[in-house]
Amino acid sequence: MGIAFSMGTFLPEWLDEFKDGRAKTAMIQSVLVGVTFGAGILIGISINRYGVRLTIFAGSLLSCCRFLGAIFCPSTTTLLLSVAILPGLGLSGAQLGSTVAVSVACKRSVSVAIGLITAGGGCGSTAGGGCGSSIVPYFFQFLIDKYGWRGAFFVIAGLSLQPIVFGFLMTAFMDQLTASHGHRVEKTVVTVKEKIKLMCRLEFITAAL
Repeated sequence: MGIAFSMGTFLPEWLDEFKDGRAKTAMIQSVLVGVTFGAGILIGISINRYGVRLTIFAGSLLSCCRFLGAIFCPSTTTLLLSVAILPGLGLSGAQLGSTVAVSVACKRSVSVAIGLITAGGGCGSTAGGGCGSSIVPYFFQFLIDKYGWRGAFFVIAGLSLQPIVFGFLMTAFMDQLTASHGHRVEKTVVTVKEKIKLMCRLEFITAAL
């Protein structure tokens, strides 16, 4: 969530280039945060129908493509579509999907696990709201100073792809919410030893690298 909450770092750059009012320019971040949280119902339906992993993959790819599209935006209006609305849907899929995956995998300590990712376990790229909202603005400003705001979105697009890696690491023991005509399917419990073996499989190690 740090990406959504830190988008205001680009406000001076957009004001200087597009010469639009502060209200219209600031609406980019407002709409991004609103869509990210407001799309929860749609993302929940997607998780029930298509599963956690597919929802995270689709959300991450959507965010990446639209952040890349922001590089070519000629106005504030096009930024609203490319940076706010569609990436908001993508970030919502990654954020809510990650929370659901953690709640499924950590049945005995689900409250602590969700508390950790909310406090900042992801440093802002997906669900780490607390830590990410504090660190990411300085990172964004560094990118702007070095590459400009358009170049910074290349890096942001790459960051938004990171949930795909963790989606590959969500093996059978984490992906217990699968779609079967809209119904939840409970899978058998996997031991810790089997979990470690699954995470050490070659395809998951390759994806992580």
